[in-house]
Amino acid sequence: IIVDVDSGRLDFARGIGADYAINPKEEDVEKRVLEITHGRGADIAIECTGNEVGANTALNVVRPLGRVGIIGENSSCTFDPSAQVIHKRLTILGCWVFNKNDWGEIVDFVLENNVPIEKLATHKYGIEDAEEAYRVFDSHGAQKVVFVWDE
Repeated sequence: IIVDVDSGRLDFARGIGADYAINPKEEDVEKRVLEITHGRGADIAIECTGNEVGANTALNVVRPLGRVGIIGENSSCTFDPSAQVIHKRLTILGCWVFNKNDWGEIVDFVLENNVPIEKLATHKYGIEDAEEAYRVFDSHGAQKVVFVWDE
């Protein structure tokens, strides 16, 4: 299940295998996730937006004993610890970067699930073009930007 306000990203996600794509401008995310999961809620939610609405949505759509990963940077966020975390007994993990010990699990996931990495990296740049690469990424003109070096 992917949730995004950008229809291009939703289409992209469908194209690489997302079973469900929800635009919160068009659908009630919490209601739709409950429908998809037959009232259970998601096992895991990964919040990447860095905004309060996204963080609260992630906390709300996860089932009891579920897990929420918060990757999106945000300097403050208001939520209800009692109802959204304590009573549901959630595990919340924040992550800013991945360390080298995480990469084995990531590679295993990619291989076991046939994640089309080549489709995720939509733009490749040499390091000398870093300014352009960041401009394209910041303008949402790319899914992921990869820097490549000549061998």
